[in-house]
Amino acid sequence: MCSLALLTACSAPARAQVRGKTRARGAQATAPRHRFAKGRSALKIPIELVNNLVFVRTRVNNSAPLWFILDTGASATIINERVAKELGLRSGRREKGTGTGGEIEVGMIDGVSLSMTGATVTDQTVGAFPLDMFAPIAGRQVGGIIGYDFIKEFVLEIDYAASLLNLYEPAGYVYRGAGEIVPVNLIERKPWVRAALVVSERQSFEGTFEIDTGGDGVMVVSTPFVKKHRLDELIANRRAGNSGGAGGMIGSSDARVAGVRLGRFTLDRPIVTLIQARSGEYATEKFDGVIGGEFFRRFKLIVDYSRRRVILEPNARLNDPVETDMSGLEFASEGDDFSQYVVNEVIANSPASEAGFKEEDVLTAIDSRPASAFTLEQIRALLRREGEEHTLAVRRGGETLSFRIKLRRLL
Repeated sequence: MCSLALLTACSAPARAQVRGKTRARGAQATAPRHRFAKGRSALKIPIELVNNLVFVRTRVNNSAPLWFILDTGASATIINERVAKELGLRSGRREKGTGTGGEIEVGMIDGVSLSMTGATVTDQTVGAFPLDMFAPIAGRQVGGIIGYDFIKEFVLEIDYAASLLNLYEPAGYVYRGAGEIVPVNLIERKPWVRAALVVSERQSFEGTFEIDTGGDGVMVVSTPFVKKHRLDELIANRRAGNSGGAGGMIGSSDARVAGVRLGRFTLDRPIVTLIQARSGEYATEKFDGVIGGEFFRRFKLIVDYSRRRVILEPNARLNDPVETDMSGLEFASEGDDFSQYVVNEVIANSPASEAGFKEEDVLTAIDSRPASAFTLEQIRALLRREGEEHTLAVRRGGETLSFRIKLRRLL
């Protein structure tokens, strides 16, 4: 299970919990810092989905548009450290935070303005952290991560099916749809809900899970939750791997379970990630895990921090099966335009390993079409269709080799 930000088997992008600037109590602490170009909303902002993560064009202090990940799991907005330097933004201080794999250190920058089409939020305190290592998996440069201080200014409507984002003025916002309203608790600048991991028809385990649009999977389960409910013993259909992100790598395994339930919706036979961490946020008992984009892409997701709720409106993808790669190949993109694809990992006992693929093979063609004609996201989608056969040509050293593989479920 591969994610944008974790480089190998993974669950979430460069997630970090860092504290923003402390402000005085009173009216100034709660005064809105946002403005709309017109009216009380900004509508139909284009977004792009990469591995179920929401990318949106964002300007930093009137910069050129940069790709930011919209991440409810980020307690602070993060700017790629390289981008911050290019824009002349200097860290006034450094703060320690907690990443997926352990402790991290982030440079803090005050007085930053962030703009999307039709809306701006001013006077933001953001963190600076290296994000260039995630570009090969994203297939694009990553300018930063939109976190709590921006998100809290609006009611967000993320339309995964239409690839659009709407931002609304919270004051006076009225929801009139028929979606499922799920209460959230905002703890440490993150939204938490009650949800359940369904192991079988007879066994399900409820817990406190983070709403994480910056996670690519259905559910990631923390180490204490795994141990408490003996999930390693109860779930036989598992595949070992590694997870990681900000702070380092951690052990994990991917497992297919009976379901994941949030509100009135249960996603059937999803793949979840069971974490085996000794340090970092997934080793703590303060929460049980996260619910990510593979779940939310089946909905229009409304995030309303002002009323402590999220709302789920199902779309046509609600009953899509949860599938992952069926080839055994993980690719990373290279080159100025990220149109060169290199094999980053070959999973053992997979069609790819049986055919003879090796790490560092450079993909040159798929079914006689140049590899550069595909985006990284299109290649991933192509390799998730059970039973299909494809011929992949690669360059290995000075040789060009051709392999034919038949896709099958690996989990």
